[in-house]
Amino acid sequence: TYTAVLLEQVLPEDAAGCRAVVLETLETGGQTERWVALVAVPKAGPVDDALLRAILKQTGSGSEPMDTAVHEALKNAEGVEDAAARRMWRVAANAAPPLRAALYYALGIHRSQDLRKDVLRVALQDEDAGVRRAAAFGLLRALPLEGDLPSEDHALLAAFSAAAQDDEDEAVRAYAVFALGRFDARAAPAAPVLVARLSDTSARVRSGATTALVAIGDPALPVLATALDGGDRALTEAAAYILRRIGTPAAVDALRAGLASEDDYVRGRVAMALRAAQAPDVDALGIFRELLGSEDADVALLGLEGIGQMGADAAPAIDGVRPLVRHADP
Repeated sequence: TYTAVLLEQVLPEDAAGCRAVVLETLETGGQTERWVALVAVPKAGPVDDALLRAILKQTGSGSEPMDTAVHEALKNAEGVEDAAARRMWRVAANAAPPLRAALYYALGIHRSQDLRKDVLRVALQDEDAGVRRAAAFGLLRALPLEGDLPSEDHALLAAFSAAAQDDEDEAVRAYAVFALGRFDARAAPAAPVLVARLSDTSARVRSGATTALVAIGDPALPVLATALDGGDRALTEAAAYILRRIGTPAAVDALRAGLASEDDYVRGRVAMALRAAQAPDVDALGIFRELLGSEDADVALLGLEGIGQMGADAAPAIDGVRPLVRHADP
């Protein structure tokens, strides 16, 4: 709070004036003043080469707060001018992992196509997970919320797909699948990777993969149809949900095809999804009643869950539900 008040009262409101004060303080101030100046970097406009050199001089002092302030200043800067970005790239090659992560993050959100390709080529392959994480997040932040993607979108797509598939770090995989979702239908080549991530150990990655597949839409239907009836019940549930969320006529047709499955669990999940999609001419209640008699407890429970969701419409099935109250399986 003290620092915020100090910044508000002392620093000029315009970026140029603020930059001049920050630069002078970084060059001549005591450690506390220089720390405050680093906190003020985001108010100083895009980082040019002179300001970057002044920021980097604050590293290596042995002070953890100063090093942390340097990293945050680089990550939170309003932007980076081209000359400073080129220096960042040169410094990052030999920097310690925390500083390297901050530099790659700043480069990831930089608009230079050549620099961003270098980040894709090097930073996402870094041996340090924290560096890969920072680079992936920076690249994710650089993707526009709407409109055209950068012209190097194919390289971005391939890099994010590889990171989602192979990276051992949960956060990197999560950022990668979130990024793939921003490509919409253009991420169709990554659909098999995203379906595989539906079985990820991380709930965040699974959620991101689900969102990305919904965003891809119809181009993802072939791999989703395979997952729907592929023998993995968790994938069956996820695929049925995603197909229902896509909701196009082609997606509904893919769900309908699942009604012919020999796997009762698949048929149950499909029936639930079709009913949720309000698809006509689907005897969901008949399927749920049939499932109640299964010796597979999971299948019987699925039928019971489906009936429970139908409310008063499920009244004809009540006689099949009563015996389950005394079922041997708790």
